Order: sequence, then structure tokens, then C-alpha cells
Amino acid sequence: MPVPEAEDLLALLLTYLETPQYLRKHLFPLNPALRLAGLLNPLAATHHLPYDEASLVDVGLRRWASLPSPIASGTRVTVDFGEAFTTSEAVPGRHLPAVAVDRSAPRDTPAAGWPAGRYWGYTVRRASTLSAVFEECPYGGGYDLAVGTSERGAESPADVARLAAAGTYAHAVVVLGGVAGLEYSVQGDVRLEERGVGGVGQAPDKPRVADLFDAYVNVCPTQGSNTIRTEEALLIALASLTPALGL
Repeated sequence: MPVPEAEDLLALLLTYLETPQYLRKHLFPLNPALRLAGLLNPLAATHHLPYDEASLVDVGLRRWASLPSPIASGTRVTVDFGEAFTTSEAVPGRHLPAVAVDRSAPRDTPAAGWPAGRYWGYTVRRASTLSAVFEECPYGGGYDLAVGTSERGAESPADVARLAAAGTYAHAVVVLGGVAGLEYSVQGDVRLEERGVGGVGQAPDKPRVADLFDAYVNVCPTQGSNTIRTEEALLIALASLTPALGL
């Protein structure tokens, strides 16, 4: 099996990590690209239930979950135990009643052991260009709050917090660039080139990459190094922007 391209490998690893551990052997065939997957940091997401957190769908517990509707064999499904997941229901040998849910939607109603706002997981969407991040947005109306990150950013997480507080937003997007920065993502992007958007060195009176965003933020103004790896920048950006976005 040939080694996948970098973007294919990244998408594969992200999808692999988001999948609960007990399902990976069923959903991912043997693949040389995953031979070192054991070295990846465990995600430990809140929808990855360990066996001792509760107990004819395999949900990684000591017992199976029983859904009211049929599910095709080999299909991944996210389930909600709701109020049934209580001590009175946790009778040895009894299947746990549950319902299938949309894992892309947040949980707004608190339940036993599940506070409001806990997320189910994430999905992976590949965009071939920077413009495709916005044009292929899966939400009607697109993103209503767009944040770009760059060492050349003039704004701060506090500015994002003011934007978020100024009005409600349904869907936000935070975009990180590679080692060279988002400014170089314009290269080869025909749609942005048609609009005259330029990268580094663009004339002040011409559209810039920063103009694609509501806020262009430097999340690490005192980084002390010439570059920050994207996987490092992701953690820094999430740490500083999560409270700014009110999450």
C-alpha cells in the first residue's frame, strides 16, 4: 500500500484519533500509515467512554447499549443514554437503553454525568485551498465569525472576545497556517488570486489575507523563536481563543 500524501495522512490520523479506541479495530483496516499510531497522544475526548463510566451496540462499556431503531451492521453511531443512565438502570446483565444522536451537535440538556455543552466529537473536512475553507462551509450562511492566526496579526484574543460578545454567532472558524504562515496560502489559490488577494509584501491598498477574517490574531506575540510548528500553534491558539469565544 503506497504511503499517503501529507494531507491524506493528516486527515486519516485526525479521524483515527477521534474514533473511540474500541471501535478503531473494526473501522480501520491494517494500514502501514497507522503503524506508529500508538505513539500519538491519546485524545481522551468526552465521548470516548471508558468501561467503568457506565455498562445491541458496542459502546466500549461492560454492557451493550440497546437502541430503539435498527442500525446497519458495521456502522459507527453515537448514542445518548439520557436519563436512563442512572444507578437504578445499572443492573448487571441488562442492556442500557439509548438513542442515536448527531455527534456534530452539542449537548445542551444536562443529564446524569453529562453537563450541558459537552461535545460529542468532531468531523474532518478537507479543503484544497484557503478559499475553499469558506466557500465549502457546510453551514448555511457560512461562518459568521472567522479568526485567522499569524505572527503578523495585529489583533489579540481580547479583540476576538469583544467580537464574540458584540453579537451571537452560530459557527466560528479558526484558521492556522503552516510554518511560513497563512500569507503564503494564497499561492496557487486561483479564487483568491482572481480577487487580487496577496500575501507577504502586498501593497497596503490591495486586499490581504488578513482581510478574509473578522480578526487576524497573533496568539503568541512573545514566541521567542523564528517559527512555531502548526501542531504547537494549534494548542496555543485553542488555549487563548477558547475563553475569548466564550466556550
